[in-house]
Amino acid sequence: MKAQRTPEQWRALLASRQTFNGTNIEFCAQHNISITSFYKHQANLRQSASSFVQVKTTTEHLQVQSHQHIQFDVQSGQLTLPADLSPNQVIAIIRGLSS
Repeated sequence: MKAQRTPEQWRALLASRQTFNGTNIEFCAQHNISITSFYKHQANLRQSASSFVQVKTTTEHLQVQSHQHIQFDVQSGQLTLPADLSPNQVIAIIRGLSS
């Protein structure tokens, strides 16, 4: 019974061919594979490599700093708040000052 190799095993086997100094026939004999299987899997590997698209995902971080302020003039002086406070926070501060 012939050994069934996974695609990963074929990739590793065909990659090892690069360092083998003999012919393809000698390589196949040493690894107990037929020359037709060798060429078939070599062609499949080349075809899958040519249709492979490498995707690189990058993440970009953007930090926006705002130096704008909200300024309130009140009887006892000025109140300056950061502009990025939520409206609810501003309302809570004003209510706290008015009580």
